[in-house]
Amino acid sequence: LKKAEVFKELSSNQITYN
Repeated sequence: LKKAEVFKELSSNQITYN
């Protein structure tokens, strides 16, 4: 995955991680 893809995934799942 591209860094942008990973960052987008993290941003989308940020609530889950937090």
